Amino acid sequence: MMNSSLVRSARPAPARISSARPGAARRTSLVRPLHAKGGEEGGASFGNDVYGTIASNANFMIFGSAMQKAGLDKVLTGEGPFTVFAVDDDAMNQAAQKLGLTKLEFMNHPTLVEMVKNMCVAGKVDSGALAAGGNVTSLAGFAVPVSAGSYGGKSIQKTDIPAGNGILHKISEALI
Repeated sequence: MMNSSLVRSARPAPARISSARPGAARRTSLVRPLHAKGGEEGGASFGNDVYGTIASNANFMIFGSAMQKAGLDKVLTGEGPFTVFAVDDDAMNQAAQKLGLTKLEFMNHPTLVEMVKNMCVAGKVDSGALAAGGNVTSLAGFAVPVSAGSYGGKSIQKTDIPAGNGILHKISEALI
């Protein structure tokens, strides 16, 4: 037989809220906390565009925030097509460490906007175009060398991730 004092309830204990007024009798009421389903309710909603695909992926939260800070959330939800060479949170953290910055300092660094824009291209650059090699012009206006296995000298880990208005590729490191 199980000791009932050791069994914990799966429901959180209700909070007690006091509504005492000066000179009035003190009364309390029970309030159960409201819980959203994994942060979905009331949160931002994203489309199937290249920005939405990145911003809604838990592995690319820092890069998605950097894109928003650079104003690319408005650009990359447009008609397109666009190509984004995205990095996951681990790669963004490594970029901050290489610069000797905390994540917060990195997100406020003056070169962040240019870095993120260098990882975005107007037009569709799929794996076939990458294999052809050459240079593509980033949204920052720089010519970035591409090949079947690299973008700007960084290894491409996954190619041709479809989005509603373009295509995504996952690269190993941020272009800093």
